[in-house]
Amino acid sequence: MDLLLQEPKANLKYVGLIDLGVKLETSRKVHAITGQLALKRCRIESLCLNGNQIGVRGALALAQGLCLNRSVKILDLSRNRLGPKGCHLLCEALREPTSAIKSLDLSYNEIQNLGARSLSELLPSSAQSRLRELRLQGNKISGDGLDILFKALCSANLKILDLSQNIIQISILHQFR
Repeated sequence: MDLLLQEPKANLKYVGLIDLGVKLETSRKVHAITGQLALKRCRIESLCLNGNQIGVRGALALAQGLCLNRSVKILDLSRNRLGPKGCHLLCEALREPTSAIKSLDLSYNEIQNLGARSLSELLPSSAQSRLRELRLQGNKISGDGLDILFKALCSANLKILDLSQNIIQISILHQFR
């Protein structure tokens, strides 16, 4: 993992960071990755940070790096305890015109209805962006959050939306008839 602290190679296409560890170790490495993302010569296309518990502070650092990055197309942040605040910070970064994200996985981050609201504000802007796949499994999104997301889908270009393992009421699904 010390490779991440060095200059990125021009042909680096994939970075997988499963099981980095937690607490200070992870925080330090998330900040190192953020610095790499901000470099113009960074060519990382797929960034997998699932299961690293980066939390809100890690989301803030990552959002800052993503604001300047034009190469990351696939971002997997599942199982990172982002919560609604971390989700909001990432959505702010993904609204930037420089965002190239096509696939975003925020599964199992307990983003709840507040996080769903932030995503609903991102989705209409994704009509101009490249976001085509959004995975939100197991985020404790229910009622109002799902309703807000579904309304935003009308102006989004998503091809895949995964809301499994949330609290979906039948009445909300009737909107799709």
